[in-house]
Amino acid sequence: MAGTVVAGVLSGCSRLSTLSLGSNNLEGVFPPDVASLLSLTSLNLSNNFSGEIPSKALSNLVKLRTVTLSFNYFNGNIPDALTTLPELEVLDLSSNELSGAIPATLCCLNTSIKLLQVLYLQNNYLIGSIPEAISSCTRLVSVDLSLNYINGTIPSSLGKIDGLRDLVLWQNMLTGEIPASLAGIHGLENLIVDYNTLIGGIPPGLANCVELKCLSLVSNQLSGPIPEWLGQLGKLEILRLGNNSFSGLIPPELGDCKSLLWLDINSNKLRGPIPAELAK
Repeated sequence: MAGTVVAGVLSGCSRLSTLSLGSNNLEGVFPPDVASLLSLTSLNLSNNFSGEIPSKALSNLVKLRTVTLSFNYFNGNIPDALTTLPELEVLDLSSNELSGAIPATLCCLNTSIKLLQVLYLQNNYLIGSIPEAISSCTRLVSVDLSLNYINGTIPSSLGKIDGLRDLVLWQNMLTGEIPASLAGIHGLENLIVDYNTLIGGIPPGLANCVELKCLSLVSNQLSGPIPEWLGQLGKLEILRLGNNSFSGLIPPELGDCKSLLWLDINSNKLRGPIPAELAK
């Protein structure tokens, strides 16, 4: 399907609850008639739309649970209206040309969004820091802010989101240390923070994250020894520590990672032999 969405074609669909037009070649601006679909719970416009995402068109759609606007050419800031939708569970704005900062009101205590479970903002031009208010979205399961220009530190308050499974922040401009508070997320499965300028070591408390499957810290400024306790993570499949300043010996305990498929420790300051235990 190609072409543009014809103006007025949706205005008579007042009872429509799901509008899914994704994975086509539709063009033009955000369809203005969407604003009249007051019963809408799911919106998918992943196409070739451009222009700004109109805040007014979304502010009245209070029943929306899923908003998927990925793989378009939307530009401008993330509309504040998206931070006040009371039922929103999934917000996917990935792979656009959005700029500006992540709204500080996102998940803020004085806004309505409290049910948000999925936040995908990757592959845009976002700047600024990660708002502390995100930690107020206590139902978050998956967060991906990768491939942006986000700076500042990783908020330690993220450790309060005990249901978080995926924290993906690679290819940004993040500084500081990996927060020790992440140890409180016992169900964390994927921690991916490659290609930033993080310093310090791997927080020892991550030993409590027994569900970890992917720990990827490539191309930062991390240092210190590779922790022996990594061998306790029985579900770990991917361990990527390359291009940092880790030093000391390769811990033989890594041989206890029975699920390990990918081990990358290149371009560090390691010394000594390759432990025979890795063959396990």
